[in-house]
Formats: sequence, C-alpha cells, structure tokens
Amino acid sequence: IEASNALLKSIEEAKDYIIIIFTTTNYYNLLKTIRSRCQIISFKSKKDNELVDKEKLSYILSEIISGNLSFYYKNKDFFIKYKDYKEDLFTEISNCFNNLIKLKYYREANLENKKILFYLKKIEKLPFDSIDRIIRKAEQITKGFKNNANFDMAVENFLIFIYREGRNIESSRDKL
Repeated sequence: IEASNALLKSIEEAKDYIIIIFTTTNYYNLLKTIRSRCQIISFKSKKDNELVDKEKLSYILSEIISGNLSFYYKNKDFFIKYKDYKEDLFTEISNCFNNLIKLKYYREANLENKKILFYLKKIEKLPFDSIDRIIRKAEQITKGFKNNANFDMAVENFLIFIYREGRNIESSRDKL
C-alpha cells in the first residue's frame, strides 16, 4: 500500500511533458485511485479470462438453471473468490451463454472441454428469449459494477434470475 501511495503521488505531481506507462497482468491489483487516473488499454491474449474456472462455472450455472438453486449456496465460495475480478466473471458468464446459443442454433460450440459441452447440453432446452434475457442481465450487472454495485447482491440477484429463467424449460416441457 505504501508503494502504491508513492506511485499515486508520482502520478499526481508529474510534469505536463511526462508520460508514465504501467504494465500489469491484472489491473485490479492497482489501487482504485491509481486506476481512476489512468487510461486503461487492454492487450488481451488468446487466453482471455483464464482466471475464471469455466468448467466449474458452467457446472454451477447448469445446476441452477436446472432447478437446483441450493447449488449456489453450496458453491458460494466459488463466487466470493472472484469478487475482485467481477467483470471477468460476468464476461465469462456471458461467454457461457453465447456458447449455448452457438450450440443450440448452429450445432457448434467450438469447445475443447467436453465437460463444459456436457453442462451446456444439459440446459440446451432453454428458450432463446430466456438466453437473451440472461445475457442482457449479465451485461446490466457488469455496467452496475462501474457504479459500485454490491457484488454479493448482484451475484445472488443474477443467479435467482437464471433460476427463474430455467423454469421456462419446465413450462415448455409441460406444454408438450
């Protein structure tokens, strides 16, 4: 923290002709006060969001959509672990549902991980309009984080939302 505060002082007292460039693999490690004074330029590699355990995330999401809301409470630590990486977590959630659309409508998901593919197939009956609402909800929550939305409440709200959307699978089965 002392080093970060010294860095902040250097930024604030820099002359007009000085340009300071920071590089980091995780800009969340910088203090918010430093990040707020920087222009963030992301050079993401092909290995985007390797921080998030996609397999476990897919498993949890598929269980909740399938009607097992208690699975969230059993795996709450998984989400708490990503509290400092909340945008990355919700980006990966959006990616998961985008992969579901590819699987459902294009019969391709380009997933090397067979377990993730298995979890997506488990919720493949989810209607398109539900998937669309889920993706929009994830984007809305990500925008809320920029306004300091509470992470724990946002995650719980989102997971209850997808649980309710999962009820659409059951209602479509009942109509058949």
